[in-house]
Amino acid sequence: MRIIGGKLRHRLIKLPTTRETRATKDAVREAIFSALGPAVAGRVALDLFAGSGSFGLEALSRGAAQAVFADHNDICIKTIDDNIHALDIDNAIVWHRDYLDALAHARKEGLLFGLVFLDPPYLDKLCEKVIDMMFEDGLLAEDAIIVTETQKEIIVDETRFAKVRRYRYGITRVAIMWR
Repeated sequence: MRIIGGKLRHRLIKLPTTRETRATKDAVREAIFSALGPAVAGRVALDLFAGSGSFGLEALSRGAAQAVFADHNDICIKTIDDNIHALDIDNAIVWHRDYLDALAHARKEGLLFGLVFLDPPYLDKLCEKVIDMMFEDGLLAEDAIIVTETQKEIIVDETRFAKVRRYRYGITRVAIMWR
């Protein structure tokens, strides 16, 4: 897998060797970041259910101010750490935590995220729950953007957002929601 655009364009990143994760295809990531355009720059990103960290790494490459990577899997955390080290990135934070603990920690630290990537295991249906929790806990910046990657269409309260765009790539469903 590789970084698609930005200052780290074409650099390779490792994938975790675990059955719990699946890599987002380059074409899907490229389409997502094309839709986001220059809105990535300067934001604090959260890559929850991070896997390889490809979303957060891509955001950093495209000018995000900082990225927080959270995953509960030991192999994924090692892979993310290896990728950050290989790319010589210094504005990344890695949390070895499940999503509930990661959100609680973010709340305790008073963090606000301007760009959130949610790519949970396809069968877990966690996106709606996490989005609700982030609103309730005040973890989203006023102009936050949330990107979800799922197998089934997610159902969200669209009145919370100024704009929602949905895309389909084979079995992959992507929703991008701008506050």
